[in-house]
Amino acid sequence: MNRALPSAGTTETRPLWRTALATATAGACLALYGAAPQAAVADTLQATVQAESMAKSGGCTSTDSTRAVYYCNNDSTSTSYAFPQAGRYSITVAGASSQNNTAGISVYVGSAKVAALTFTGTSYTRQSAVFDIASAGSQEIRLKLETDNGQNDTYVDYFELAYQGPTPAAPPPPSRRTRAPTPAAPTATCSRRWTRPSPTRPSPPSSPPTGTPSSPAPTTPNASTTRPAPTATARWRTSRTPATATCAPKA
Repeated sequence: MNRALPSAGTTETRPLWRTALATATAGACLALYGAAPQAAVADTLQATVQAESMAKSGGCTSTDSTRAVYYCNNDSTSTSYAFPQAGRYSITVAGASSQNNTAGISVYVGSAKVAALTFTGTSYTRQSAVFDIASAGSQEIRLKLETDNGQNDTYVDYFELAYQGPTPAAPPPPSRRTRAPTPAAPTATCSRRWTRPSPTRPSPPSSPPTGTPSSPAPTTPNASTTRPAPTATARWRTSRTPATATCAPKA
């Protein structure tokens, strides 16, 4: 149903309960779903440097009106840039290979190597890396070939430098894991089994008197103790004297 518009010069009033309901609904939605996501802040472009305008070094580096060409290892181009503030920066290099394979270029800021970028194929692509600057001031930016293997050359058109923001805080070191205590060894329990005592070994005899004992003199058999061969008419008799033995004829 169409609603009639208020006449000119008049003000339409809304009941208070409707306003309160709308406010409460908006608050509930905000609490439930959170605020609307904000768009990410883009990097702030600081400079665009054409590779052919940079200073050349190395034995084979060449430039033309649109690019720099790096033929062999240690070919490089460099320029100086005054960083306005400390923080995190990104560098984006537009490059290509002279063949349908992968060519590379290294990026140095000051004396630090901050990236090793690669470009596959003859079409230009953009490759990026990030690095941190500790303080504002001028530093050298150098593009250097270090991966030449004789299969291609590296082409670079330009590079872009952008500021990303303050250097993020370093993450806290990982917490050390607490080693579980070593369980105590089980305690030996006593049994009620009786064991037979070991026999007592007799003590060794007392040591003999010192000195070398004399060997007994050999004895010579006594002829009087030699028994004759028995006969049929005689029998043996042994006297009570333990030293001799006699044989008497049978009576």
